[in-house]
Amino acid sequence: MKIGVLGAGQLGRMLALSAYPLGHQMRFLALSEEDPSSLLGKTYIHNDSDVIKLFSDDSDVVTYESENTDVSIVKNV
Repeated sequence: MKIGVLGAGQLGRMLALSAYPLGHQMRFLALSEEDPSSLLGKTYIHNDSDVIKLFSDDSDVVTYESENTDVSIVKNV
């Protein structure tokens, strides 16, 4: 399963490390390639709505790793 995560911080990193042994693939919608989770899966740098669409289309399910996720991003997914 391809799991999309809105955000790429420490919680996303922990999600990825738990998901990989189960055979899942990770996708992250990140602010920067320097975010902690960015090396643990396919990373989309959030800079416009087209990127959000690509991220969403490439994920079987989507979750978020921060309560501070912008609601407009969630609505676009």
